[in-house]
Amino acid sequence: MKIVYTPISTLVPSLTPEQDAEILAAAGEDSVLVVAKTPDRQREEIVDADVLFGRVSRRSSPRRGGCATTTASARVWTPSSRPSWSRAT
Repeated sequence: MKIVYTPISTLVPSLTPEQDAEILAAAGEDSVLVVAKTPDRQREEIVDADVLFGRVSRRSSPRRGGCATTTASARVWTPSSRPSWSRAT
């Protein structure tokens, strides 16, 4: 599973090593966490991501008009909570 994290300066500007480990443990074996700080890196990484933590601006999305969304289950995580399953909307 590929997890892309895009820092949001006003909400979660960075993850601690402990948070990185917690995310990867919840995601399972063979998971990778990619930190995409710049719009160019976000655009490159979001294309094949399974999970996005953060936001990707319209300018960063792979195609104009934003990224595609699905209604599949997604891993949801916030710094104040443990990972849990939720339905994406």
